[in-house]
Amino acid sequence: MKIIFLGPKYTFSHEAAMKMFPKAQYFYDPVPRNIFRKVESGDMDYGILPVENSATGIIPEFFPHLLDQPFKSFVAEVKVHIMKEYYLPVYHHLLSRSDIPLAQVKTLYTHRQPYLQCADWVAENLKGVEIEFTDSTAAAAEKLSQDSKGVCIGGTLLAREQKLIKLREDIQDFSRNITRFLAVSSKHTKPPKESDKTTFAIIIPDRVGTLVRALQMISSRNLNLVNIKSLPVRAAHVFMPDFKDWFIVDVAAHSEGDEFKSLLAEFKNHSDTVLTYKVLGTYLSGWGQLKKKEKQATREKIPADRFKFFEEMIAKGESESVEFKSSLRYDHVTHAVNKELAKVVAKTICGFMNSTGGYLFIGISDDGKSAGIEYDISILTKKSVDGFLSAFYQTVADMIGKEFCQYVHPEVLDIKDKKICCIRVDMSGKAAWLADGNSFTLFIRVGNSTRPLNPKEANDYVLSRFNAK
Repeated sequence: MKIIFLGPKYTFSHEAAMKMFPKAQYFYDPVPRNIFRKVESGDMDYGILPVENSATGIIPEFFPHLLDQPFKSFVAEVKVHIMKEYYLPVYHHLLSRSDIPLAQVKTLYTHRQPYLQCADWVAENLKGVEIEFTDSTAAAAEKLSQDSKGVCIGGTLLAREQKLIKLREDIQDFSRNITRFLAVSSKHTKPPKESDKTTFAIIIPDRVGTLVRALQMISSRNLNLVNIKSLPVRAAHVFMPDFKDWFIVDVAAHSEGDEFKSLLAEFKNHSDTVLTYKVLGTYLSGWGQLKKKEKQATREKIPADRFKFFEEMIAKGESESVEFKSSLRYDHVTHAVNKELAKVVAKTICGFMNSTGGYLFIGISDDGKSAGIEYDISILTKKSVDGFLSAFYQTVADMIGKEFCQYVHPEVLDIKDKKICCIRVDMSGKAAWLADGNSFTLFIRVGNSTRPLNPKEANDYVLSRFNAK
């Protein structure tokens, strides 16, 4: 499978490509039009395009290429289709080649999109610093090799691959900063059966009430309108007058469904309201992918050779779905009971439950070395593995809720001469809140860390992820 993304390497587009197609050949191009042409010609199986960001809105370089495709009026087919959608949480860091104080920074190199997502932070913390815009986050990082007083904005992948130092982490202005990526293809255009989202575009006349009537056609078929945006009509072969707009609409429906087919038929029958349309793709939505993973998690079984399974997972290190904790309640620094450690364990469990599930290993330090749970067992009244498991379940019940115990599956195994508690955490059916006295916090999993959401973010997340459960 050949995948092309907006390059160069180690950008957020690169990260999205690896998430969407883990086992593929990756290519890149810095020019959006070139990416689209290579997909259109069939040279590449899929092209990965960032199309909008939760903080800064639509990214205008990409949708026009889909909209400019030649097509026949009231014929849905286009050559290049949207086939996949991915929501990538984007966390920006201030990076440098050396550990310099912010007061000594002279120049900030950055792509415009990351800068817009961090503009308030930059204005507050880098006053008087010269800003130089580059074509990509990777290009910004390259500038640092020639500037010892320079910094750039980039993600964890860029920092790791370019061996950069994180002067400050998470400098984006909004903690819930997500970029929507689409995978487009001309070779693979049959929508999956589980597709739950369709994107199409319409042009309407400049008359009072036409947009309202078009939207009423959608709502009358009980189709959930997920999103609507507008972009100018650029191609002369599509529509001649200046300053006409495409209305790009996302609906929660499969294009082969009866309701959607009926909608297109009504558009065609009411050409005085809808001048033309084109269907850009049917695919599994970002939230639909979460629901699919939730179903898979309920069916997932650990292989019979669980020792090898867990050993290999530990060897790969922490990730989006794997977390290590040295102990449940034993503090290896003070050599005493520390109940705050149990809260950290519960926080991680909440993050997995509210996201896509994962594996938690207690008795493994952050660097992957075996610490074991023997010290944890030694401070219990019932000094045994059963006593440890009882304490673990009690932690989940007290800090998250008894009903959430069904989503954790712990077992203690002897791995490398140490007793390790290996826990599979399933996605939960409703929001899991961490209780701390009279306060409650919602955590989600982002990359290889667990992050809290503020009240508004938590409300939005619960409404979308759990359907207000």
